Amino acid sequence: MEAKQLDQFLTQLTENPMTFVPVKEKPNPNDLANQITHYIFLGGYDGRIQQFCKLNKINRVLNVGAQLYPVGPDVVYKRVEVADKLDENISKYFQECTEFIMKAVKAKERILVHCQGGISRAPTILTALLQVCFPKTSVDQIIKQLKERRPQVNPNPNFMRQLYAFEVECKNVHLRDLLPKICPNYNLRELSDSTKKNESETSKSV
Repeated sequence: MEAKQLDQFLTQLTENPMTFVPVKEKPNPNDLANQITHYIFLGGYDGRIQQFCKLNKINRVLNVGAQLYPVGPDVVYKRVEVADKLDENISKYFQECTEFIMKAVKAKERILVHCQGGISRAPTILTALLQVCFPKTSVDQIIKQLKERRPQVNPNPNFMRQLYAFEVECKNVHLRDLLPKICPNYNLRELSDSTKKNESETSKSV
C-alpha cells in the first residue's frame, strides 16, 4: 500500500462514524442481530436474515462461518470459512475482513457481520476492527461494549488469546506500521517472545 493510499485509509478509519450507538433498551437475547455502530450490525443467522437486511437497509453481509448462507440477490456478500474451534487461526482473516467492512463504512452503507450464532467468530472479527480504529481501547473494553449491545457475545478462549496478542501489537506499533502487518502470516509466538523481551529490557532499565 502506497503512503498516499495508507493516509487516505487512516483518515477513513478515524473520521467515519465508528463510535458505538447508544443502548436505548436492554437487547433481546432472541434478536437475530444488533446494531453496534451507525453502519455495522453484529449477529447470527436464521431464516429471518433476508427480512432483517431489508428492514434495516443492510446491503452488505460478511459471513464469518463454516457454512454458506443465502441472504438475497441484492446484497454484496463475502464469506470467510472459519471454524469455531480451539485450534483455528482466525487472525489470518483480520485484514481482508477489515477491508471489506471498511469499504461499506466508507460508502456509507450498512453491513451485517455474522456467523452462525453471533457469539464467537463474528464478534472476534469486529473486535479486531475496532481495536485498529481505537488502539488505546483494550480488547476487554471493546468486548464489554459489544456485550452491552449483544449479550450473547463470547469469543472462545483461543480467539481471545489471538485478540489479546493483537491488542499488544496495536498498542506497541504505530498505526501506520500496523495495517500492513495484519496478514495471514501473523505469528503469535514471535509476538509473544518480542513482548517478553521488551518487558525484560524495561524492567532492567528501571
